Amino acid sequence: MRKYRILAYWIATLTILYLMIFAVYVKGFYDAKLYAVSHLKTIWLDVFPSNETYVEVDFSDFIKDVYVDGSVVLVAGSVGYKPSPTVVYPSALIAAYDVDGKLLWRHVVINPNVSSEFNGLEVYNDKVYAVGTIGGKAVIYVYNRRGDFIYTISLPRADEFIERGLEVYAWNNSLYVLTSRRILRMSFSGDILWSINLTGSAYFHSGVVYLVRKVADRLILEAVDHRGKVNLVANISLSEWMLSIGHGKARVDVYDLCIYRGRAYILMRINIVSKYHILLAIYDLRSGDYNLMEYSFSGRDHGGSVATANDAVYIAGFSYVKGWRKPLLIKTDLNGNLIWLWIPNLTVPSFSLVEDVDIVGDRIYIAGRTLNSQGMNSAFAMCLEEFKGTFVLENFIEYVLKPFIVKLTLLAPSSITLLPLIALLYVAYRDYREKRWRDFVISMLILLAVVV
Repeated sequence: MRKYRILAYWIATLTILYLMIFAVYVKGFYDAKLYAVSHLKTIWLDVFPSNETYVEVDFSDFIKDVYVDGSVVLVAGSVGYKPSPTVVYPSALIAAYDVDGKLLWRHVVINPNVSSEFNGLEVYNDKVYAVGTIGGKAVIYVYNRRGDFIYTISLPRADEFIERGLEVYAWNNSLYVLTSRRILRMSFSGDILWSINLTGSAYFHSGVVYLVRKVADRLILEAVDHRGKVNLVANISLSEWMLSIGHGKARVDVYDLCIYRGRAYILMRINIVSKYHILLAIYDLRSGDYNLMEYSFSGRDHGGSVATANDAVYIAGFSYVKGWRKPLLIKTDLNGNLIWLWIPNLTVPSFSLVEDVDIVGDRIYIAGRTLNSQGMNSAFAMCLEEFKGTFVLENFIEYVLKPFIVKLTLLAPSSITLLPLIALLYVAYRDYREKRWRDFVISMLILLAVVV
């Protein structure tokens, strides 16, 4: 009977210990919302540079904008151009793919004196408009859909455009150029129709430019119609918003804006001591009702771009994982409820972020930058396909059961030696206390055998 009692103590101790470890993994699974991690399938991936002519330049290579037009995927950004072994120019990049990732055409615009980059894309009447800064001057390069260069449009007072990225839109036979400082409406020949000095994050929707900016403790949302008239849409107290989610006077920065189905989706970052979280404000343009959604996965999460499609919201950015910055993509419903998140489990540590996202059907096109294993910056464009259904069981196996089994294998040696020792010591102590000397001697002999 004695050996069965020892075995029972041993099994009970092991069971309690393993259940406690399992509970820790389950708690982490739900705290980090890993039940919502999506298994997106990679359809294709292209990384710049891809040959010796185009090389990595420290934090100069990036894809800033991705734009899907029918069967063509366009990307714009910057890449290092190397005309000789000792010379490298950060140069503007534009490239086109088919939906399966086959490169259709690519152009690099070079200026030997000043860094150059493309920041925004638009397709209108079979022409591709790429806006950026070339040699310190803000310009729009115009191509046909086959990639043949047609002409350029110079933008005035280029100094106001270089501080932050440019965007270009076409509507009703005119171009709209949006910056962090100014909004321009111009003809396709470059004539300025009107110009308004405004600051903030802008979004173009059906001939109306929506602009959101932070002024002191207020969040100002304005709309500029096609005549250049500015209308106030909302004037919101940020401190009241922050108090409603329990953060008081935390600092908030505004990064992007999107309009969809009568709602404004305002992407912000809330800074809390040494951490920062993603904040999505959903503002109803008709009723004035709002909802605030906060997302935190690693404690240092950032969203730089927001897009809407298929009755869903997509947020792109980065998240720090084990000290490394990883690409981050979030999908929510139109009320901001999390559907899934995507943080690729890269085997090589790298600083990465998603700059832009576009969605067509079940395919998600993202672009950004990554720091490769040699410590240099590279640009990437990527197509992902979203699976149908949920992944609760798959993610539970991946993030709970597999790590738990690995932990068990590490604990196995101590489970075989240490825990039986504890059980035998307890039995020997009871025999000694109750003066069962014969049983005490047997317990000590068994204990000695286990130790040996």
